[in-house]
Amino acid sequence: MTRFIDEHRERLGVGPICRELEVSESAYYRRRRDAPSPRARRDVALAEKIRAAHERSRGTYGAWRIWKHLNRGNVPIARCTVERLMRAQGLQGVIKGQARCTTTPGRAAIPAADLVPASSPPIDPMSCGWPTSPSSAPGRDGPTSPL
Repeated sequence: MTRFIDEHRERLGVGPICRELEVSESAYYRRRRDAPSPRARRDVALAEKIRAAHERSRGTYGAWRIWKHLNRGNVPIARCTVERLMRAQGLQGVIKGQARCTTTPGRAAIPAADLVPASSPPIDPMSCGWPTSPSSAPGRDGPTSPL
């Protein structure tokens, strides 16, 4: 939010932008003046370590393994923090047992209405010859049995 206001403040002014975004001007100026929170500063340092560990594993480690790896390396970090920072960076490990999706991108699915031509006559389920009950099914015990 602060970055957006900084980018457009020369052209539009801080007051009108804050009114449109429904943000108080004092909050904007406080964010600009104050240093980042300790959590934000720590997140920047941890994000670099998480990215390095993920690259070292050639993209195979997920949040749990990176968490174990960092804690073994004397970097105390919570697993939920690793998950949050990995999600923010778009990192994901390999999932065992699941094949990768190989659908061709950009191919549109065929709508259900186009599967049956409009010129074909409506289908009557009673005239199709499908068994409607187990007693009418063809077979050894059914009415159409040769025996």
